[in-house]
Amino acid sequence: MKKIVPSAIALSLALTFAASPAALAQPNSTTTKSANTKKTKAPSKTVTEPVTYTKSLVTVYSNNKKITFPRSPVVVNDVLLVPMRDMFNSIGATVYWDDKTRTITAQKGNDKVILKIGKKSGTKNGKAITFSTAPEIINGTTMVPVRLAAESFDLAVTWDAKKKAIFIQEKNSVSTQPKPAPTQPAETTPEPDKQEQANLAAKLLAMQLAEAVASGSTSGVRTALNAGANPNTAPDNTGVTPLMSAISGGKLDIARILLTKKADPNIQNDAGKTALMYAIERNNIEAINLLLSYKADRSAQTKLGEDALSLAYKNGSTDVARLFSSLSFREAATVDELRNNLTCSVIDGISANDLGLSTGEAVMYVTLSDQNALKTFRALSDEAKKELIYSVAFKNWSDVTGASTCRVLIRFEGRTLLTTDLTASTPLSAVKWK
Repeated sequence: MKKIVPSAIALSLALTFAASPAALAQPNSTTTKSANTKKTKAPSKTVTEPVTYTKSLVTVYSNNKKITFPRSPVVVNDVLLVPMRDMFNSIGATVYWDDKTRTITAQKGNDKVILKIGKKSGTKNGKAITFSTAPEIINGTTMVPVRLAAESFDLAVTWDAKKKAIFIQEKNSVSTQPKPAPTQPAETTPEPDKQEQANLAAKLLAMQLAEAVASGSTSGVRTALNAGANPNTAPDNTGVTPLMSAISGGKLDIARILLTKKADPNIQNDAGKTALMYAIERNNIEAINLLLSYKADRSAQTKLGEDALSLAYKNGSTDVARLFSSLSFREAATVDELRNNLTCSVIDGISANDLGLSTGEAVMYVTLSDQNALKTFRALSDEAKKELIYSVAFKNWSDVTGASTCRVLIRFEGRTLLTTDLTASTPLSAVKWK
């Protein structure tokens, strides 16, 4: 992902707009030609990845009224692009989008402008026009150059470098050599809010850190952290922190760097998952031990109520589960041995059955193999029985085809000893015998 820091944005826009009045008077970004005039089409440029996900420091005004865009403007090749519909609507034009042909049609009064995504040419009132930067679809939003949108309808465009603002205004008379719109008076042009600038800088650093983690660059991670990036800031609205990303990707060198820089292992994402839970899901015992050494919370729960032990059993890892189980070593060993003396079979409602099961129901039979297994099972504590049945059920959960609820029956010689109901999201702590 290409990153744009505030200073780079200001410089790029200054290069684009801070021209002399004479240069601004030339409609150099939009040229009107006869429709019959032959011209060589410049190759269109397609933006294949977002330039930035954050708000630009540049403010756009139409007739001295600030334009509020739902998506942040971006800079492409030193040209500012803004959301198409909001831009045209702000200057009084009606805009139509043809998804099939990827065509923009904007109309204001008697003037009609037609543009195409990725094309540096279009038409105005049937006559061909060319321009330096094409409209693009960026992050799902159709974007157009500010100057192109304004000058297509004979509006004057002025860049104020001091205010970091672009002003679009009606001209007193339509001509082919427009005069720049007057600069907005200082007392009515808001300066960029200092807090907004600080927030933007923090977001840019968060993006820089996230990219370094994703690429596995330890030097990039250190650079971002030394520049002031917060190791606990998620770069997007999923709540996934850099530490979670590092653990998820098995990048333990980066995880160690983040932890030494005060990354919090107990932050939870939008689903309630912690970095420790990512390590458990990947059966990464080294990562688990690393996080536990930094006081990762063993008891944290997801929004579904799943804790570390539940996730370990659901992931089929008894070795990882042993790290979080409260059972004694001897009882845990007994559970492991007894697990090998069980058989398991599943009947689900999708298949024909004589149990009256619907398509959303299933029954799992867990059968003790012999008298010794029965005696051992009965001697287990209630918690040990729960861990045994929970681990067996989720080890065989793939056989519960499409069912939302599964009734698990522990049986011996045709007799049911215990029964419990499980769903795919049931945590171990919620297991109850019937």
